[in-house]
Amino acid sequence: MPKRILVIDDDVAISASYAAALKEAGFEVETAKRGEEGIAKFKEKKADLIFADLQMPGLADGVTVIRKIHALDPKVPIYLVTGHAMEFLNALTGEVREGSHFKVLHKPVSLSELVNVAQQTLNVA
Repeated sequence: MPKRILVIDDDVAISASYAAALKEAGFEVETAKRGEEGIAKFKEKKADLIFADLQMPGLADGVTVIRKIHALDPKVPIYLVTGHAMEFLNALTGEVREGSHFKVLHKPVSLSELVNVAQQTLNVA
C-alpha cells in the first residue's frame, strides 16, 4: 500500500507540480488549497507525511496547521515549505516550545528534493 502524502498550498500550480512528482514516485497524494481544508482532509483520512505552505490565506496558516494536525496525531511528520520563515519566526519558535515537531524547506524547492525528502522521511526507496 503506497504511503499517503497531504500537500497543503494555496498556489494551485505549486501543489499540482508537487502532487505530480510525488505520484510519479509512487505515493498516494491528496491536495488542499487552504489550511482549513487540509485539516479537514487529514481528519477524514490521515496522511503519513504533510507538506504545508506556511503563509496561506484564511484562518489556518502553516502554524495553525501544525498545531491542529499534531493535536490529532503528534507523530505525523510535517514539512513547512516556505519563503517566509523569518516572518513567522516567533510563532514557529512558540510551536517548538509547545512540543510540535516540524521541519522547514525553503522555497524554491526542486521536485527532486521534495521527492527525496518524502522517500527519506517515509523510509521508501
